[in-house]
Amino acid sequence: MSDQRTRDASARHHRLLRIALPALLALLLPAIVQAGIYPTVLYSGVNPIGISEPEGIASIQIDIGRGWQTLRTGVRNSSVRVLKGATFGRCAKKASFSLYIDRIDRPLRVRIRVRKCGGGSETYSLALENTWNLFHEDFGTVTLNDRPCHTFVVQADGGRFVIDRVESPSGQFEISYPFRKPPITIIGRRTYRYSVCFTPTQVGRVKVPIYVHIRRGEPVGRYKTYIVADTAYVNVVRGRRSRPDPDPEPVQKIERPKPKPKPRAPKPPPSGPEEPPVPVPSLDMATPIEGDPLVPDDHTVVFIEAAPVEHPTLPVYETPIFDPTTFRRILSPSARPLKQGDGFVGSYDVAGLIAGYGVTDNFSLIVGGAWVPEGLGDFTALSAGAKYTLVDRETFDLSAGLQANLTSTPASDIVSAAPYVAADLGTRDYRLGATLGYSWRRHTPSDTTIAPFERRALLLGLGGDYRLARHWKLAGEAFWIGGTEIQPLALTLRWFNERLAIDAGVVLDMVPEEGFVAAPLVSGVWVF
Repeated sequence: MSDQRTRDASARHHRLLRIALPALLALLLPAIVQAGIYPTVLYSGVNPIGISEPEGIASIQIDIGRGWQTLRTGVRNSSVRVLKGATFGRCAKKASFSLYIDRIDRPLRVRIRVRKCGGGSETYSLALENTWNLFHEDFGTVTLNDRPCHTFVVQADGGRFVIDRVESPSGQFEISYPFRKPPITIIGRRTYRYSVCFTPTQVGRVKVPIYVHIRRGEPVGRYKTYIVADTAYVNVVRGRRSRPDPDPEPVQKIERPKPKPKPRAPKPPPSGPEEPPVPVPSLDMATPIEGDPLVPDDHTVVFIEAAPVEHPTLPVYETPIFDPTTFRRILSPSARPLKQGDGFVGSYDVAGLIAGYGVTDNFSLIVGGAWVPEGLGDFTALSAGAKYTLVDRETFDLSAGLQANLTSTPASDIVSAAPYVAADLGTRDYRLGATLGYSWRRHTPSDTTIAPFERRALLLGLGGDYRLARHWKLAGEAFWIGGTEIQPLALTLRWFNERLAIDAGVVLDMVPEEGFVAAPLVSGVWVF
């Protein structure tokens, strides 16, 4: 009895493989897009940016409103400047550079043009993720004995953003939250309010930024937030109660440094006018920090203390890596196009081989095959087809195609044709898609007493993937095939680099009739 159950379980696993692998070969269509730029939006402060171009980079130009010019260090206008120009080897496939954004209170657009070594060019347009309303909060005139508080406001011109934290570079300003404390998500033109209290320590005019850290939607390395700065203005004067005692005794001695090795403090006069107070740095005496990534607007930020500042060193930029196999979910197609000249080869569970090539940017071909020896399934499959992309946008793709297949088992030979449409919504890091197909099959049984017959079936696939880390994705899909006894559900963990993606997971039967059915799924796809 135990041996019989083992043989039955083995037979169910074989049936699952016979369905899953031909379905893969019939539906898997290429869609590899590797050229790109990251981040795709701009933020205040430092913006490290990477470019990938599989055809090789001949040159990179920038347009910041003054026409195209070489992307080199020092190019600038009133809102943006190039901190680090693009440097790369001859026909390198990657390059990086850094921009510094000074103004975020008005729309900004930067265009980048990449000339390819193989001819042609690609143009990218970068804009601010959000534009912001910047506020100047005036505390007015206060005395040394006062402790005024003021309400500050953070507001964008729309969109969605997350406030990470609020801080001040000066200990004289204390932040409090009478409403909700960060982190907090803001949607649309809603305002976020917080309170700032000022404790004066010296007489003079004070101008200090209050830093609101906003999370970057597309972080790079240590640059996970950017700053929106509201500016606080205060005029501190001496109050009546803060005047010195009219009794001249004792008189405070003020030590003054002398250039001599042994400085002496001058003896104060026995009487006379009051020694004027040591002035604090005023607006004109303050020293702005050039190129500081925490300062989004040089015109609205001035520091209280004039002190030497170490300029930050830009980190070595790590070019972003995207999944090179976004043509698939696991067993069903995505709608992303295969660009002209791009291709791939892959293997599924060793038995299945597949390859694809982009004839044009919208038209691609695919061929494949599988052989499973006797004892594991005993079948052979061949497949060939084509796909045409109808809509190719950044976050939405729509394609239609046709795949023809020949499957041979000891029981019969099957010739099939499967037209289909596929749609995808999302980015290369997270994506959801669906595939709708219709299969026509002609069966020729090995038993000559049975006449050939035809079957038709509808196929519906739904799946997607989600990026977990730099090299890792979680992928899953389920599809329903009419007229079959097994409905597969596939789940895999995918590791990828620039050219290779490896999946490891399992294929399950969602509606088992004779107990739990599962089969391992391991695949590797290399793109070129």
